Amino acid sequence: MNFFEKIMDKRRKITDKILNPLINALFNLKISPNTISLLTGISLIMGAYFIHLFKFIHATIFVLISAFTDLVDGGLARKYKANEYGFVIDVLIDYCFSSLLIISIYSIKLISFELMLLTIASIFFIVITHVYQKLLSKKSYTSFSLPIGITAIIALFINELSIILMVLITAINLFHGTFLLKKIEEFKK
Repeated sequence: MNFFEKIMDKRRKITDKILNPLINALFNLKISPNTISLLTGISLIMGAYFIHLFKFIHATIFVLISAFTDLVDGGLARKYKANEYGFVIDVLIDYCFSSLLIISIYSIKLISFELMLLTIASIFFIVITHVYQKLLSKKSYTSFSLPIGITAIIALFINELSIILMVLITAINLFHGTFLLKKIEEFKK
């Protein structure tokens, strides 16, 4: 296990330990991880909607809810021993609605069209490599970067730093995607 795998496994264990009571309660109530993923998507849609209305506090609340539910659905999926289908749904929801947040930020002219496209492309790159690696090796290396939505919200409040933050998250996503491609190559050998 290399350095990044150790970091990601440790982060997952800490997160699961903190969220374990909630995950157990949801499991006992027979709530599926896909239901929680749907809540993540709805929260991100609401966040994008409030960004478009310039209601950044409301947007922040919904993006934080989506980040929390995204953590919960992963722990719940591990508890259910969910299959690849649920994993793909979760990743696609994250990609589509995180991209929607970026488009919302572009719609109010806080970032350029080019930066919007670059950020969405980097998210797409990480999603494709992540799904491909998971389906090949049956093991997932989740991103250790800040969720794109939280970074986008920070950019809204610190307008001068928005470009720097978007470029930073794009670089982190590209770095992480490259790491996943390396894991895919190792698995193929």
